[in-house]
Amino acid sequence: MDTAQVTDPTPAGNWLAYDGECPFCARYTAWMDIQAHFGPMKLVNLRENPALLADLERRGYDVDNGMVLFHDGEYFHGVDAVHRVALISTDSGMFNKINRFIFRHRWLSRILYPVMVFGRNLTLKILGRKKIHQS
Repeated sequence: MDTAQVTDPTPAGNWLAYDGECPFCARYTAWMDIQAHFGPMKLVNLRENPALLADLERRGYDVDNGMVLFHDGEYFHGVDAVHRVALISTDSGMFNKINRFIFRHRWLSRILYPVMVFGRNLTLKILGRKKIHQS
């Protein structure tokens, strides 16, 4: 058995970690068609990967307030993650065009992202789903 896999919970290569029970996060990852645009990029549902969740928390990332992107050796969290995804995405498809138009601008991302997080938290509450840290 490869001990690196046991001791290191982070997936190899580029990945995007998100809350699989959040309908917005799940739709975002599906609509972005990440594999088609970014090449090999693993999508990681943090509710199914407690080792990675614990690792990200140790690194100081609040996963209830944003996805975590690991791309080209760097971590991006929350608004920085969606901004980075917008910068490296293509303009194929209407969702990608809108996402790229909005989130490629850091200033606009910083304004809109907190609204998105609020909407996510409200939706989880309405649906009776718990945040990751409450599960």
